[in-house]
Amino acid sequence: MEQFDEISKDVNLVGAIHMQAEHDVSETIRAQKIADNHPKNWPQAFVFYAHLDQGPEATEKEILQHMKHSDRLIGIRQGIAYFDNFHNKVLAPRGHLATDSRFLASLPVLEKYSR
Repeated sequence: MEQFDEISKDVNLVGAIHMQAEHDVSETIRAQKIADNHPKNWPQAFVFYAHLDQGPEATEKEILQHMKHSDRLIGIRQGIAYFDNFHNKVLAPRGHLATDSRFLASLPVLEKYSR
């Protein structure tokens, strides 16, 4: 955050959002610690990563794990691209999400936790 603060000092920023890059709750914990110690309480909001293609029960459990460590949830992201040569297959280890029954069944979980 020090680097962010330095490059943005002459800009009238009113807030910051953390867009989660990793795939587990440890990133949420780290981002919350940064916010807790930042003089402006930045970032004020988080977009968590959740594996929506694992079904509604597992998706809800994953979202609740993030929420246990931060109350700053404003959105969920899910990787939708799949590249055979990409080393991290967990980003999208399946076919087309629009036809994935587990993904579709998990969408109501998002509505449950929307504000």
